[in-house]
Amino acid sequence: MRTTEINREEQVVISWLKSHGYYRVVPGPNHAIVADGKIRRMIVSVRYPEDIEPIKTLALNEHREVWVAKVEPEDDEISWSVVK
Repeated sequence: MRTTEINREEQVVISWLKSHGYYRVVPGPNHAIVADGKIRRMIVSVRYPEDIEPIKTLALNEHREVWVAKVEPEDDEISWSVVK
């Protein structure tokens, strides 16, 4: 997938997180976004990466949940799934 489309999807997810009370929303490597909220601390991957283990390890070390956000291109709706 083209980088510009992935960047657009990252911006959609960042906007959603900020508008839903998450703060310290920071883009990270491998199209992952680190976000802190009042209730949860999370790492969001814009799409399921081929190798999720480094993201899961980072999340474990930082006491975060790992979520994958799939952005629908037609209407920018986000489908969320948690990674166990």
